[in-house]
Amino acid sequence: MIKRYCGELEIGLHYHGRTPDDRANYFGYVKLPDGRKWRFADLASGVGTPGNRPEDFDSMARSAVSFAAYWTSHNRGDETPDWAPAADLADAMSDAAEIGEDDYTVTRKLAAKSLTPAV
Repeated sequence: MIKRYCGELEIGLHYHGRTPDDRANYFGYVKLPDGRKWRFADLASGVGTPGNRPEDFDSMARSAVSFAAYWTSHNRGDETPDWAPAADLADAMSDAAEIGEDDYTVTRKLAAKSLTPAV
């Protein structure tokens, strides 16, 4: 399992082959600091992406966070998919994610500030 980080979130990704339309396919999780997780399967890349390069995992970690944090309590309706995290979990993930200038900020190492225990 390859790990990436976004704000206070840990993203675990496992590349598990190609889809029938030649997209890289992953399963994994997005985890909050309190241990709650949203697990996903069949998270697919764009067509033709190799899938196992470090930058591919960076991109897919951003996609995983986007899905995990999208279906918040303010963004639900009749079209909320079955695979979406529960509203309270999506709310917490949205709050814990770090958003950069254009997209979620994903790193390959846990930020030093996250290693400091709370007082």
